Amino acid sequence: MEARIEAATSTSVAGPGTLWDWITASTSITDLLSASGLVAFVALFTTNRILTIGQHRSRIADLEKFHTGRIEDKDDRYTEMKESRDYWREAHNEQRDAREKAEAGLREFADEYAKLSNHLLGSIEQAAEKP
Repeated sequence: MEARIEAATSTSVAGPGTLWDWITASTSITDLLSASGLVAFVALFTTNRILTIGQHRSRIADLEKFHTGRIEDKDDRYTEMKESRDYWREAHNEQRDAREKAEAGLREFADEYAKLSNHLLGSIEQAAEKP
């Protein structure tokens, strides 16, 4: 088994006397794995795949600020919508009151007209009966 491991590690991809031979001869597998793990760890930090506590808190603060702004915008739109609805209701009520007042005036005029017509017709009939 050891012979296989030694044969696998002793065969080089490149020709003899290359950088790969020097690395495999001067360092152990454990050192190579530790170094590659450290490189991977540093790469994750530099590409922000792993966040520090400060970065995490900064992102949370940014999200809170963003959501607070969104909520304020929605509240402002809701307030505007409510004011518009109230204005529409007020205008509608004013129009309804004016219409009811006009209808009441028209009914009153119609009653007075009917009374006057009846009185005039009665007067004409009386005049026609008195020859």
